[in-house]
Amino acid sequence: MSTPTHAATDTVTNTTAKYQYAVVQGANLHVTFQSLFTKVTGTPAGTVALQGSIDGLNWSGTIGTAFTLTDVSTQVASFVVAPSSYQYYRIVVTP
Repeated sequence: MSTPTHAATDTVTNTTAKYQYAVVQGANLHVTFQSLFTKVTGTPAGTVALQGSIDGLNWSGTIGTAFTLTDVSTQVASFVVAPSSYQYYRIVVTP
């Protein structure tokens, strides 16, 4: 997992959930999150979900609909939040 502002990439394997965090500044009517998933080896499976937080510690349940990863080489998961209700967001990838 990576973002344009975070050069490090992360590999999701086995049963460990991975998180990618974002901080949204100011008042925003719409916020869009997009994650690109590229198959390295094996069979991709699991879910991608978006969560929000007011304080960056206590996280909401899934915002919108979770995305299901399938066995293809490249996938994109996008989430649109309108209106933006939180300052902190995270993408959760659960294998």
